[in-house]
Amino acid sequence: WLKEGFERQTVSSLTKDSNGNLWMAHLFFGPGITWFDGIAFHPVTKADGIFSDQIRHIGADHLNRIWLIGSGGGGGI
Repeated sequence: WLKEGFERQTVSSLTKDSNGNLWMAHLFFGPGITWFDGIAFHPVTKADGIFSDQIRHIGADHLNRIWLIGSGGGGGI
């Protein structure tokens, strides 16, 4: 993780989707969320279209949708 730039990032929540991807929410010191496909880490920020870069909780539902809860509310991606 250090080589990928995770030395300062705090993971506030984790979930795994039905494809086996690991999704991480970051409340401080990082992008809003990061997903890991088993090979590489993929950061997703507010500039990419999520509603906040401060995400408290992340989850996947039975339809493989990813849901986020941030400081001021929630939404899906």
